[in-house]
Amino acid sequence: ADKKSTPRLIAKITDRVERIIAEDDDADGEYIKGLIEIEYERNKKL
Repeated sequence: ADKKSTPRLIAKITDRVERIIAEDDDADGEYIKGLIEIEYERNKKL
């Protein structure tokens, strides 16, 4: 894991991904994995 993978960052990503997939009944594992990767890259710079 990256040294910047703090519990706060993980919680922020988890919350965002949960909100996105809550609106999508067709979310599968690959879609969720992609969202996590995108949100991680977007948020680790903050």
